[in-house]
Amino acid sequence: MRKDVGKKLTILICTCDKYKDLWDPFFILFNKFGGDLRKLPIVINTESEKYKFNNLNIVCSNNYKNPEEVAWGKCLKSTIEHITTDYILFLLDDFFVKRAVTNEDYNKIIDCVRYMEEDASIGGMSLVPLYIKDNGKEFRDFYLVNPGTPYRLNAQACVWRKETLYNSLIDIESPWEWELYGNIRNDILIKEKIYVLKDGKREPICYGYSDYGQRGESGIYAPRFGVMKGKWYLPSVKKLFEENGIFVDYSIRGAYKEGFKTQVKRNRLLRNLIVCPYRKIRNVLNPDMVKLMEEKNQKERELNMERLVLPYVYMR
Repeated sequence: MRKDVGKKLTILICTCDKYKDLWDPFFILFNKFGGDLRKLPIVINTESEKYKFNNLNIVCSNNYKNPEEVAWGKCLKSTIEHITTDYILFLLDDFFVKRAVTNEDYNKIIDCVRYMEEDASIGGMSLVPLYIKDNGKEFRDFYLVNPGTPYRLNAQACVWRKETLYNSLIDIESPWEWELYGNIRNDILIKEKIYVLKDGKREPICYGYSDYGQRGESGIYAPRFGVMKGKWYLPSVKKLFEENGIFVDYSIRGAYKEGFKTQVKRNRLLRNLIVCPYRKIRNVLNPDMVKLMEEKNQKERELNMERLVLPYVYMR
């Protein structure tokens, strides 16, 4: 299986032209820690930029003349169409590898391909412990993710059946819409099973998901990756980059700073003392504004359902 895995599995790095400044740090670390993953074909999902790094087998297949006009869904579907293998290891551009991928780690990834070849009903196997509630049946080191579970489809590190990932996308969608409305749509349309790594199991590709993650009330990690809202998240990258001789001018992209609201969210007691009374006072003092905001949010949800869910459910 290990000998011919390059004919079955392609690494897909999901990024865009505007994030090309992340590619050097990403591939410096990937080249250092990636182990046998470095032997696999690599496809970069971006609109028009091209990139090479050492002897890594990297392909940038798209060549859009107006990159800013291309929606994420359309760009990603076009990239997947150029992939010739049946399986995809999906990674984001700020999943900076921070620990060596050992033979054991690599074998766990290869095992995912083997499980999917043996069982055509498996569509994807997530390599991070995303859920600790509402888990389905156990399978090896994985749980089955039940339809209706939040973020059943997501952009975390995952081995996908190419056809399943492709069919989950629509041209006009953004990544955030895909993780939200795509899940609503695909709970109905996608029949393949999705598995997720059990909590507490060693992640085959360590990029800080558990290290920097904080669990919310729902039990789902709220991770801090290399980039937050378009800016560098220094607790995730600064020390890592310095230890590996990577120089980055953080002033160009800027550094992400957590505001008071974000800090309060991460502290349940402080939030209950401050946020809850504030909301009650706000609701009493300005009920009309609260009603308007609720109506606006409801209207936006309905429009997105009409745009991103209902047409495709009826179409298929």
